[in-house]
Amino acid sequence: MAVLKALEKDFEHLVSEGRLGHGYIIFGEEERLCFNLAQKFATYLETGAWKSPEMTLLDIYMIDGVQAGIDEMRTVAQFLWQKPFKSTRKTCIISSADALTLPAQHALLKIAEEPPEDAFVLLTAKDSEALIAPLASRFQKLFVSDGKGEVIEDKDSFFEAVHGLLQGQTIKERKDYIKTLFEDDAFNFHSFIGILFEVLQKDVQKNERLLRTLLKRWHYINQFNTNKKLQLEAAFLEAGY
Repeated sequence: MAVLKALEKDFEHLVSEGRLGHGYIIFGEEERLCFNLAQKFATYLETGAWKSPEMTLLDIYMIDGVQAGIDEMRTVAQFLWQKPFKSTRKTCIISSADALTLPAQHALLKIAEEPPEDAFVLLTAKDSEALIAPLASRFQKLFVSDGKGEVIEDKDSFFEAVHGLLQGQTIKERKDYIKTLFEDDAFNFHSFIGILFEVLQKDVQKNERLLRTLLKRWHYINQFNTNKKLQLEAAFLEAGY
């Protein structure tokens, strides 16, 4: 998928330029996809490749947030304070981090406040805001969507449509633009949303709120028989965009 390949390239640049942070929250509706990406990040740090390793990785520790408590956070701290064997970092992946108990989150916060020099923590979650604010603020956030795995043809026209929507200066302008899109019989909503996610993902810090509201509305659309046009409008209104 093009978006994931782009994320891999961005990660490579951060590593090569020495700008990799100490931790990321990888979030999105498909947490399996988030977890797989976290594993790939950790594998790349240790092997320098994106393919599956031929041997057991030595500098990765993975736990499930559903079952993790304070004791597990102590184990995480002990692991991260060790020097890496082969990788440039000791990487801990906590899946379903939004399921961590409040005491466990506070224990993890202590680690995130003063991380060891070689530590790298990756949290996966469906919603980055499900974590306590002080903890979430310590991590950079990375939204991931599978885009239904579809191959989007004529991407240039969809990029043009997305940029046209994002350039709207008022609520009325955006509503009128969305109305125009849906009046076109050839308009492919799923492809449009895939490109919209891809464009917003280029600046997660700036677009995090809109990404989050779009994700929520996307969930409604996939789960219920709801009006796509109204859900798209609502996402922008809720995000205050």
